Amino acid sequence: MTLRSRRAIGLRGEAALVDYFGGTVDKSRQPNGDKGIDHILWLFARLDGERRLCASGFITKYICDVKCRTIDRSLPVPVGGCKPSTMYFPARDGRPRATLLGWEWGWRLLEQKPRCYPGRDILNHCIPRRELRSLDELQKFLPV
Repeated sequence: MTLRSRRAIGLRGEAALVDYFGGTVDKSRQPNGDKGIDHILWLFARLDGERRLCASGFITKYICDVKCRTIDRSLPVPVGGCKPSTMYFPARDGRPRATLLGWEWGWRLLEQKPRCYPGRDILNHCIPRRELRSLDELQKFLPV
């Protein structure tokens, strides 16, 4: 797969996220990548030593990273690139659009034992698709 086609798949995943939550896709060329920041979500949270989503409280900034792939069995995030407070959103690529499959916290991914996919040499933290959190869960935390 070429860099250009990987970038196109990534942009379709980011478009799926902004279609769901609002905002715009950053289409600027980023030769060194986006540093794992595809979107920012502002959600209600309680700040009592640890950030927890709640239906009221402070509006807090959360970094979102979309992982768009053609195969959607799990949410993989490379070891060394997973950040505990980031919200990860797996998406299935389907031309012309991608589909969000759910979401999960980085800290939960970091709890998973790293593994490689068959035929690949990249070590990932993975959560199976069936264990992902529902996108509907986030609706109640969005500011009106």
